[in-house]
Amino acid sequence: MSAFEAEHVIHLLLKLIIMIADNVGKGDLCDRTKSIALAQGGIIILCSDGVTGAQNDQREQFSKDSIERIIQHNSQQSAEVIMQRLQSELQAFTADNYLNTERSIIVIKCK
Repeated sequence: MSAFEAEHVIHLLLKLIIMIADNVGKGDLCDRTKSIALAQGGIIILCSDGVTGAQNDQREQFSKDSIERIIQHNSQQSAEVIMQRLQSELQAFTADNYLNTERSIIVIKCK
């Protein structure tokens, strides 16, 4: 990961922390926690609504099912490759609309 990419990830994580802090008391987002055991090769995807709400020319959304399909087809790949595949499929799906919305994707894979 380059210094620019690392800085971008840190920025995204800070935005996420700020969003959570802003929502404390508004539905008690922080009071709902759940522990999960992530097995070797387990994958966590964090993405903004700019990803799941992205639309193509027919106004169809890039759905959770699309993300799950991409992960299933690339589960043996590295987190970086999975992120690149998500980005390229999202860009192909949205075509000319790709640059119209801010999007954030974080892929975490347990070694």
